[in-house]
Amino acid sequence: EEVTLLSVMPDWAYVKVITDGRAALGWLRRENLHRPEAVPEPALPAPRRAPASALAAPTVPTGTVEPAPALSGQPISEPPVPVQRTKKPPPPPGPPPANAKAAEWTPEPPQMQVRASPDAPGMVAVPRQPERRAGTARIFTLGLENSERELVDMCNGLGGATLQVTKDVIRGALERLKFGRVEVVADARQFSDPAAVGTLTRHLGMHPEIMKRMVDFRPFGHWIREIRDEVNAARKTSETVGIAIYCRKGKHRSVAGSWFVEHCLKADGWTVTMQHLAEKRWEKCCRGQCAECRGLEPSVANREEALAEALRQWQPSRSAWR
Repeated sequence: EEVTLLSVMPDWAYVKVITDGRAALGWLRRENLHRPEAVPEPALPAPRRAPASALAAPTVPTGTVEPAPALSGQPISEPPVPVQRTKKPPPPPGPPPANAKAAEWTPEPPQMQVRASPDAPGMVAVPRQPERRAGTARIFTLGLENSERELVDMCNGLGGATLQVTKDVIRGALERLKFGRVEVVADARQFSDPAAVGTLTRHLGMHPEIMKRMVDFRPFGHWIREIRDEVNAARKTSETVGIAIYCRKGKHRSVAGSWFVEHCLKADGWTVTMQHLAEKRWEKCCRGQCAECRGLEPSVANREEALAEALRQWQPSRSAWR
């Protein structure tokens, strides 16, 4: 037998075996492979000179065909079976599951990728590394003055515009509201716009002009990148990431911020859900039902430009989880 090593794995070797002129491909355990011992080749006998009579051409009658005689000492053998080339060898068999019957079980091939190896000829199949994929994001918006009882009590006398709260205070409020723990907390109150009072305050945060003004604030890039970094850090330990964005009444800045974050996460392949906790207390506004907030007016171009700018600010980490 002649055994040719084609590729190797930790426990298996893919080989070509030639026996009596026939070739076959298959897997062998590496423990069954041994290097051949050096054996001196036997001396070949000196060739004999054929007699002159054997060299004379045989006489063949006209109209008949005589088959050519076989050469002396060289018997005719069957032609070898051609070997089919493959880009990569089939996977080695693995142990059957404990609850499977031997007659029903067929080993499933592992996902493989092929790369060159200096240790063995040809190509070596190695396990493919799993791709990192985006997860699911749950976005909550809330207002300090109207979304949760303890937060409302903290605002009495001070108001939600200047109240200093920690991220753990916001996390505690969401846990008391039975929404579970959130990993990312963002304060949107810094995007104050006094010129919007009396005009844009009659709309919600998805209004094109509100979103355009918010993205034009100088701190916006740092704000959204900080959310991006915290989301990526939380994704390393959890498939689902909770994000809370709050402002004074949960109607304008937090809603606009949630639209920006949702847009950027979806561009990165995330599945996103959104819930506005102050929705039942959206008073003296269109509640997002006017033509401008619904994107039915030409001004919707301002919203598209604002979303594109937010994504540009977010982009350094795009595709990090694909």
